[in-house]
Amino acid sequence: MSKNRKRVLAAALLLWILIVTCNLPAQTAQPTIPSSDDIANTAAARALTAQASAIVPVTGATPTASPTVVPTSTQCTAIVTANTDANVRGGPGTAYDVVGYIPMRGTATVAGRNDANTWWYIKFAGGNGGYAWIAGSVVTSACIPPVVQVVAAPPLPTIPPPTATEHVSLPPLLIVTVHILPLSPLGDIQLQDVFLSTNGEVIARVGVSPTGSLTGNVTYKVWLDGSLQATTTKALPTGSIAYWTGVFVSGTHNVKVSLDTNNAFNETNEGNNSWQGNLTH
Repeated sequence: MSKNRKRVLAAALLLWILIVTCNLPAQTAQPTIPSSDDIANTAAARALTAQASAIVPVTGATPTASPTVVPTSTQCTAIVTANTDANVRGGPGTAYDVVGYIPMRGTATVAGRNDANTWWYIKFAGGNGGYAWIAGSVVTSACIPPVVQVVAAPPLPTIPPPTATEHVSLPPLLIVTVHILPLSPLGDIQLQDVFLSTNGEVIARVGVSPTGSLTGNVTYKVWLDGSLQATTTKALPTGSIAYWTGVFVSGTHNVKVSLDTNNAFNETNEGNNSWQGNLTH
């Protein structure tokens, strides 16, 4: 074989090898099978990512606290309610004048009390400056605060002094004595009973016998433990009636009531116009 022929064969062989090599299929990479630990770690990572993406921060927003609801307390006005037809006076005591009354179950606003805490200082149109006093024994109080202002009692009413009379000298008078026969008594005023009301007020029951035999006004007085508490003038009843004296008793006290103290009537029996004894409330 000639040298040139060998070269041609060698070149052809080399070309064939190159063609065969280029036509061979490329080696396919084998897939890697993940382990159980890899699968668990991947699932945990995906869960954390989902939680993080669910939190969406609000830029510039400030959390606002819900307002606290403070319950409001129910307020009421301090009042007194009359347990009976109750006298209202100008001061804390029966020695003061009656300026009006509050009917049973009537109410009044409390503005103060006396130092002994036995009388209420109330708003009352008929009183001095729109205020007056009512006894605590004849009312029921409600909504009274823990502290109630103490109101000083006004001065007790005084009896005006008698008017000075100019003395004039008169000539001697001729004195003539006239004998006047006493009038025949027409009837009798009787103090039939003295008792206490449910509120402790002294009640005097007065009667006239025979019925309607005497007419006019009669004066009666009430003493409490020897101290004069009331002097009142009332119209005589035709028969029998209860007088509300305005004097109240708390505890046991000696009470005295006297009728016709100025002897304005000539009666058939002057011995039944007075009563005295102990009463307890």
